[in-house]
Amino acid sequence: MSITVSATPEEKYTVIGNRALVNAKITMGSSYPSGGESFDPEALFGMHNVDNCMISPAGGYIFQYDSTNKKIQAYNTPKISQAIGQDIKGSANTDAETSDGASLPTNGSAIVSADTQANVATAEGVLTVAAQPDIARNVCFCVTNDSGGALNLFVGTVTIRITGKFKGSAQTEDITITVTDAQKAIANGKFRYKYGVRPFDTITSITQPNYATDAMADGLKISVGLGSKVGLYDTLLTPAEADVFKITVNSADLAITKTVDTTNQTVNLGARADNDDFVINYRSKGYASGEEVASGTDLSGVSPIYVALIGI
Repeated sequence: MSITVSATPEEKYTVIGNRALVNAKITMGSSYPSGGESFDPEALFGMHNVDNCMISPAGGYIFQYDSTNKKIQAYNTPKISQAIGQDIKGSANTDAETSDGASLPTNGSAIVSADTQANVATAEGVLTVAAQPDIARNVCFCVTNDSGGALNLFVGTVTIRITGKFKGSAQTEDITITVTDAQKAIANGKFRYKYGVRPFDTITSITQPNYATDAMADGLKISVGLGSKVGLYDTLLTPAEADVFKITVNSADLAITKTVDTTNQTVNLGARADNDDFVINYRSKGYASGEEVASGTDLSGVSPIYVALIGI
């Protein structure tokens, strides 16, 4: 649905010197097209040369007139400083891929409870999602040996595939553990684990896609847990590490250097315990950096939008 123009009590032509002033009210369409909605002052008002077009903000959006293409464009309102923070479940972010870890990472089975490789293979590579992340964050692939004796990983690469969403968009990641023959044995009571890098706020499925060829010893148990890389819901402004200007954990400052992943839009909070609280303050992308409203956005309910044109 394209733009519509409706009359207002103020709609009229007013002569200012050798120029005309037109006041009108517009309604945007229900599916915003990239680049803007068509708005031709000549066809609408007989004004073939526009000197100035002023459009009021409405509904949290900013509008501007593209005189070259004769379109009205919509932009998100500025976002300069944002903050994210809450109590968080405990987690870590240090891998134990090629040598044994002494214990399962904190909340290393929070997403998928430990299940034997034999059961995963029986279910054709599907692991049961037991719980969702408490906040958008990365996850870890864990292997436990509590069999009573040493057991072997598959020599080569074992993969689990995480499928879900982040910020309402589809997100998928393969997390792999790769070992040589010399690194394959996991001692009894020991663990291996590997963290992903992408944040998930919702997980819809977890599979071991190549279970038929990269199966580990049947007594080994697979679980999926929580990582410490917290996802940022507003895109970093630049993006750069410098866009994050303050992090506090339990009211104490956390060093920012080497914690920010600008590709995946995460901040690594390091090893955390249950009920730690944090706040991340950062500069986010918005209208100042040219963020047009997404194509397909329904703006038909945004009103009133007033337009004033000066021209001939």
